[in-house]
This record gives sequence, structure tokens and C-alpha cells, in this order.
Amino acid sequence: MKNFLNFTAKNLIRIGYEPIIINNNWSNIDENTTELCFIKRKGAVINIVILINADKEANPLSRYDHLTECISSQFEKNTKILSLGIAAGDGLTPSFTESEAFIPDADIMKIHWAVDIKNNNIIYQKDAPTKLDGIESILKSAKNSASASAVSVTEYSDVKKSFIRTHKTILTYALIAANILIFLIMALDGGNGSIHTLLKYGALSSAHVADGQWYRIFSCMFIHINTVHLLSNMLSLYIFGTRCEKYYGHVRFIAAYIVSGLCSSVLSLLFSGGAVSAGASGAIMGLMSSALIYTLVNKIPMDGLDVYTFMFFSVINLGFGFVYEGVDNFGHIGGFIGGLIVGLIIALYDKKKVENNEKSV
Repeated sequence: MKNFLNFTAKNLIRIGYEPIIINNNWSNIDENTTELCFIKRKGAVINIVILINADKEANPLSRYDHLTECISSQFEKNTKILSLGIAAGDGLTPSFTESEAFIPDADIMKIHWAVDIKNNNIIYQKDAPTKLDGIESILKSAKNSASASAVSVTEYSDVKKSFIRTHKTILTYALIAANILIFLIMALDGGNGSIHTLLKYGALSSAHVADGQWYRIFSCMFIHINTVHLLSNMLSLYIFGTRCEKYYGHVRFIAAYIVSGLCSSVLSLLFSGGAVSAGASGAIMGLMSSALIYTLVNKIPMDGLDVYTFMFFSVINLGFGFVYEGVDNFGHIGGFIGGLIVGLIIALYDKKKVENNEKSV
């Protein structure tokens, strides 16, 4: 049981669940631990996971209902809550899952799963979901976990922290400052909306690149046409850049940014028909897509933004280019593809590193 509880708890936190401390239940997780509780916000829904040691708790169902009520009472009355109760024990009977029917439209949706560790079996409540956030896979692996070190809640938090490379996102702020500075210089030198000024400072043009001015595939990332163009891109760079730099580290962050920007420029040159193009949006699209694949592979949110949030932003931004004229959508697509590739490489490397670190504990 000790191994099961530790393995399950560690992996729940890996996928973004926060531990709830009740009666100092995280001080020492062993065979005598009666319950562990977790919480995670997914959009408008609050997910609660209550893991109960049925070998020590005489009435797991009653305890689960009580804990669900206590935790739910901390939120506003109309908050949508999904509570997953997991009763685990040796030779567990299915009574925990057969106690009540699953009501999908209830304000508090209760799901009951039972894990029979001795007989290597998971029992699901009738008509209730049998999959939730990948937790079912964690439970299947936990049943067979030969060992898992007992650690405190502070050390469990380190599972998430192990993905973070830095808290100083200096390169993101440096990029924002550079873009604003160049915009102001251009504004004083003929105006940012002037084709002549845009080309003078490095906007992308297939004719000029063909003439040997290859630097434009890089310089165009720092050129903006008007104030709205600049502010919208800098806001996006702040949102996605700070998160990517925090989780990737300085070097990998700037590499992802530049590679995405270059991919954006190349695709724009190939398919945009010679139009003058400028802006950081291609590079930012790359950060967005790299964050999407990173959160998908490692099953962790980036400072509150999960894979579904990054997916939503990606669809909106790519769709925007198909709806409105004057948007270099091929540049957006190129940046998105470049970011996916770089993000996948970073994500797989970090996943492997964290897994190796956990094995060495």
C-alpha cells in the first residue's frame, strides 16, 4: 500500500494536481495513511481526487462523501465540481463502486473507482467515466510498482519544479524591449506604415532576399507595422515567452524563438507571393505550439496554462489568418511547425531526464 500511495500521489502531481493538506496527512505517507486529497482546475470545472486507503478506513464511502463536501464548500455555490473517489486496498469488495449511480449533470459529479491491489484489478462505477486525465493509467502502473520512495509534500512539489529551469525570464523582457525600441526608432524615421521605412529597417521581401539580403529572414522578426500590431504581439510574447523561458531555460528558449521565426520567414517567402512581411507573430506562434506539445508530452501545465489552453490559442490565431486579409498566414503556419518540432525535442528530453531522476531517488 505504501508504494501504491506514493507512486499514485507523485504522478498525480506530475499531471498538475495540487495536494490538499488535511490533518497533516502528508507528513509521512506509509501503510497507515488513510487518505490523500488533490485538486486541479480545468477551465470552469474543479477536479477533486480523493485517494482512500480502504485497508485502514472502516467506511471509505462515508469518508469520501465527507471529504468531498468539505473541499467543495470552499468554492462558490454554482461552481461545477467533478470528484473522483479512489478506494484502494487488498481484496477490496465492489461495494464502494455500487453504492450510488453516477449523475453526469449534477453540480458535484461523483465518480467511484476501486483498486483491488491484491487481485490486480480496477473496479469502475456503473455508467461513470472509466478514463479521467490519464489517472486510470497511473493506477494501472501503481498496482505493479515494486518500489516508490516515501516523500513529503514539499518533495512532491519538486516533481513539478523539476521541469522548471529558471525563474528569471530576462530574454523575454529583452526581446520585448528590443521590439519596442526598434518600433520607436522607425516611428521617428518616416513612420512604421511606410513601405520605404519597413524595408529600410529589415522587413521581409522576396525580391530583396533574392538580391542577397538574407538577413531579412531574421530582422523582419523585430519590425512592426503599427501600434496595434506591436502591442498585440508583445502581449502574446509576454504570456507565452515568460512561460517557455521558465521551463526551457534561456538557451533553449531563444533557440525555439529564433528557429520558429526563421521557419516563419522561409514559408512566407515560398508561398506569400512577394508581399512585404514583418512582425514577431511567426516566432510567437512557434512558442505557442512548442508549449502545446511540451504540456501534452509531459502532462503538466505551464504556470496555469494547460495543453487545452495552448490548443485554443493556436486555433484562434491560425484561424484569424484565414478570416482577415493582410495577415501573413503562411508565416504563422511556418512558425507553428517550427515550434512544434523544437518543442517536441525539448519535451522528450525533459521527460526522459525527469524519469531518470525519479528512478534514482
